Amino acid sequence: MRAIRENYGLEITDLQFLLRGWGGDCYRADTLAGTPWVLKVFDPVAHQNSVASSRAFYLPLMHELHDRGILPNIPHPLPTQEGDFSLKIGSNELVITNFINGNVVGFGKLPDPIVAQLAGLVGTLHNCRAQLEFEQPFIDQFEISFEHVLLQSFEILAALDENATPGQLLLRQTVLPRQTEIVTALQELKKLQAVARESTKPKVICHTDLHGANLMTDAEGRLYVLDWENALIAPPEHDLIFYAGESNFWEVFWPPYERQFPAAGIDPQMLSFYLYRRALEDIADFILRILRVPDRFERDQEDIQWMLECLNGIENIETTISGLTN
Repeated sequence: MRAIRENYGLEITDLQFLLRGWGGDCYRADTLAGTPWVLKVFDPVAHQNSVASSRAFYLPLMHELHDRGILPNIPHPLPTQEGDFSLKIGSNELVITNFINGNVVGFGKLPDPIVAQLAGLVGTLHNCRAQLEFEQPFIDQFEISFEHVLLQSFEILAALDENATPGQLLLRQTVLPRQTEIVTALQELKKLQAVARESTKPKVICHTDLHGANLMTDAEGRLYVLDWENALIAPPEHDLIFYAGESNFWEVFWPPYERQFPAAGIDPQMLSFYLYRRALEDIADFILRILRVPDRFERDQEDIQWMLECLNGIENIETTISGLTN
């Protein structure tokens, strides 16, 4: 609180824990002036997911998207008095963003009005790259950065002994019987990686994590897109994977998206690459979190259920691609 006062000029009166993220903890910070903010504390020794991330890219991006009025309904970082978008304190790094008063949309099938509103925002995002300048552009290289740790996790699970936590033992019972299935999907992803790297598909600004837990609506029904930590420059299919398999994709999502991004098109192989990569990334993340950061058994059980959703989703990828192209 002292560091925030000295570097941001904010007098914090109270901190309330909000949630635990992959890379750190989030707090509501109330101030003497009455304006609430969101404070995220990044811990370098905490578990980090395997998805690529660059604060040097996404923090200026959020600031510019908001300040230029391209996407006003997003969190945006408060600069320090020196003009920086984050603050180092010891081994930790702090980021302060505006507080948005609303309700998280949540997981599950989204209502059509939310899908249509989101589609317009995504189309706007995908069509704005020419308006922005980046000191440190962060471009997807189609890497499979999690491959080694995912394969290594099978050996770790097989070697668990009596010192393992209940969550880790449950993880072993869940993952090892499906090891061949995971490896087969990884092999398919590597084939698609080679195709993606040869593609000339234009790259746009992508959020890359457009599920319902990162969407919020306020009392007036305005939609906000949260959690920009994995934003990067990539083919638009990186974002489209979240809705391309839905039954209302062409009727509800595509028209408002294409109105904002007329050059839009879908490359089935690129979409397939991102579907496989996202599912396997998430599987690797859940496995690593349970192995490296032992938590409450209830949390481990929840992570395993989400991991199973990803595993079962792999079986539907070819059906999704077929449905879009036929």
